[in-house]
Amino acid sequence: MDLWCYDINQGKIVDSFLTLAGKSLTYREAEGMAVYGSTDATARLYFGFASGVTGDRRANFFYRNTLV
Repeated sequence: MDLWCYDINQGKIVDSFLTLAGKSLTYREAEGMAVYGSTDATARLYFGFASGVTGDRRANFFYRNTLV
């Protein structure tokens, strides 16, 4: 999954980052992203993916807590 930083004022992509989170999943489809901030001032960027076969989909969550 390629993440993009899009500047809407300039109307263009200004940066991108490839994440391999969940690359071993069967049928890996990106479903969403979220930021979680904890009480110790750390943050995690979560990625949600659907996986599995039609009729038996699974929800999978991965996170990063390091800067890239």
